[in-house]
Amino acid sequence: MPLCDICFVCFDPTLDERRGAAAAYAVDLAARHSAHLTLVVGVAQTSIASLSPVFDLAGIEAEANARSRERAETFGERLRELAAVAGVSASVEIRQGALFPVYEAVARVARVHDLAVVDAPRPGFDMHREFVEDLIESSGAPVVLVPQGWTAGARIRRALLAWDGGREAARAMHQAAPILDGCGSIDVVRISGESSRARRAAAETVGGADAARHLARHCAEVSVSDRPARDGRVFDTLQLHAGLTGADLIVMGFYGHSRLRESILGGATRDALSSCAMPVLLAA
Repeated sequence: MPLCDICFVCFDPTLDERRGAAAAYAVDLAARHSAHLTLVVGVAQTSIASLSPVFDLAGIEAEANARSRERAETFGERLRELAAVAGVSASVEIRQGALFPVYEAVARVARVHDLAVVDAPRPGFDMHREFVEDLIESSGAPVVLVPQGWTAGARIRRALLAWDGGREAARAMHQAAPILDGCGSIDVVRISGESSRARRAAAETVGGADAARHLARHCAEVSVSDRPARDGRVFDTLQLHAGLTGADLIVMGFYGHSRLRESILGGATRDALSSCAMPVLLAA
């Protein structure tokens, strides 16, 4: 299926004009695929009125929540204007409520889109990281993390697929197919590990050559690379390889907290959330 319906997802603490990279990426991606763009803003509702039996805090609470919604609406209008300039049809949906119900409400919107774009979590912003993790795990859609300061847009000439042969990597490969339409080159990268568990896992999974054979029916140029983990840091190795080969996007599976067994790529997904310097597509 082509990429026709994209959503840009943000959470109200991230409504910061300095963090416009993901919004610009989403607009550019929608323009390149002639897709509709939906901005989904999750707004956590303040609840302080019950904290004091003496002071009437209901008015303060209502004013704070109204300001949060107004900020979200203003942000939505700015994005809609940006999309209009790029010739992209766009709509805005705001979900406001208690923290965790808002997470679920935003994920429900993402479930009925081909792909979601979101700001990569900033170090130290645990609430934002939790929001992004929940979105990836529960939306059912692939999610593209865009780091702050990314200015190269959404043109994907070369992609890197992180491959361990498991279910998560395969799902990421298949879910990334629409965004990789027109990609000139895909590099299937396997990261070797030294532990006996990693060697056993590698022997039991689908090899990189098999994945490349499948991808070669979709893309003219496909290569396979095996790289040792650099100082045991799998994602750092992937990102270094992507930089050296000129990749525009890293595609990888997401290994959530509830997973009882992890392959060598399990830690890479956590590092991708905290230290990506280029767009990363994660699929759970």
